[in-house]
Amino acid sequence: MDQNNGINAMPEPADAGTAKTGGRFNSAFTQPLFLAICVLLTIATALSAFSVSINAENGSFNIGMSFNIILLLPTIGAWIIYGKAKNGASPIVGMKLVSGVVKANYILKYVAFGFIIFYVWTLSVGISFFSYTLQSEADSLMWRIYSAMATYDSLIAHFIVAFFVTAFVAGGIVINAVFYRKVHKFTKSMCLVEEGKAENAECTGIARGWYKVVGVITAVVYGIFCIRSVLVGVMYTVGSASTQSTITIIASVLAIFNSVCTSVAGVLIAAVYICLSKWIKNNADILT
Repeated sequence: MDQNNGINAMPEPADAGTAKTGGRFNSAFTQPLFLAICVLLTIATALSAFSVSINAENGSFNIGMSFNIILLLPTIGAWIIYGKAKNGASPIVGMKLVSGVVKANYILKYVAFGFIIFYVWTLSVGISFFSYTLQSEADSLMWRIYSAMATYDSLIAHFIVAFFVTAFVAGGIVINAVFYRKVHKFTKSMCLVEEGKAENAECTGIARGWYKVVGVITAVVYGIFCIRSVLVGVMYTVGSASTQSTITIIASVLAIFNSVCTSVAGVLIAAVYICLSKWIKNNADILT
């Protein structure tokens, strides 16, 4: 009897240079639903970055690209995650990128909210000073707040606007504290699980629920904005067709186009949120 038969029957070790290190979540990240999330993020990023405009005064035509880094980086991270998982390698690099952006967004929101509250209350008692120092931009939230206050001379009216803006920002702070904080815990804990430093992902149920809620709210808000932009733009274009130049009409049409692109991008982000909620639900056994 050949005593080496058992040894010879053992499989040869894989080449270390070609061996792949899979991850715990690879099966989840290679699902068609996660690929759909990657595609939706890509289209939303492209639509939000693309803008076309024409100057009605001199007829100059401009095509602009302005990427939102908070949206661009998660898109890149999602594709890295999908590509690594598809190749059988650990997707931890992309996971850390997404988790880092979520944390940065969470912190920046507090900074932005704090600045808005400081700005509006300082403005409410010092509007005459700010009227000479602020640069007005029609699409700026700060300029809209300033315009609302500048319309009234009464200090009481300024404080009413300040209270209204503060209440609005307070809602954003609550959502940031409840939703984005949990999402950050969720993404961070997934990285820890992938690295073998934790057993289960945290806040999966809360993240799933809030992704669905915020997704529905975002879809409604951007849907209304899209309808409003189209209706107002069409009414303005039709109403000015007989009195304005062709360039002005084209500029108005392009403005509608840009608004629709922004709205569609927002709706796609809402779809991403809802898909993420579904994805977490489908992979609850892997995550927890």
